[in-house]
Amino acid sequence: MPILYYITFISLVITYWTDKILVSKYFRKENGFTSDLSRNVVNMLYYAVVVHIPFGYVMLTEPNILESSKPEGSPSGLDNS
Repeated sequence: MPILYYITFISLVITYWTDKILVSKYFRKENGFTSDLSRNVVNMLYYAVVVHIPFGYVMLTEPNILESSKPEGSPSGLDNS
């Protein structure tokens, strides 16, 4: 059996245990979600609605938004006129 199999196995075992220890101990992160965060999001929803309404109005009243032209050489079977 070639020596690279043993080297690969040892490397994978070391990598597995290193990652397991780092993720479980070192990279542990406390939850940053508090009641202040949810309160701020709820307060910002009013501004989101105020900004959303004008953009929706402009998009719905734009006459060219859904307009399309028939390409040249289109098959006659697809002609809707």
